Amino acid sequence: MRGQSFRLKTPTLGIFNDKDTTVVPADAIITVVSDPDSTNHVYALYEGRKILIFVRDIRERGTRLVVAKQARDCYGLRRIA
Repeated sequence: MRGQSFRLKTPTLGIFNDKDTTVVPADAIITVVSDPDSTNHVYALYEGRKILIFVRDIRERGTRLVVAKQARDCYGLRRIA
């Protein structure tokens, strides 16, 4: 999940600065920057801020975005130099 980006389909709660909460709006794009911790949270970037968010929320409320390199690898295509 680390390094993957998601578009959230519904507003989702996130935590920043280890204590403040924020609602990440629907259609926001987040990028996961950590592996899940023992409480099943990950850190993700949202508008330049690092937020803590549940993996379950991302899976249930997010749609994974595929970038060009991932799409190319997915279809077995190679770059021709």
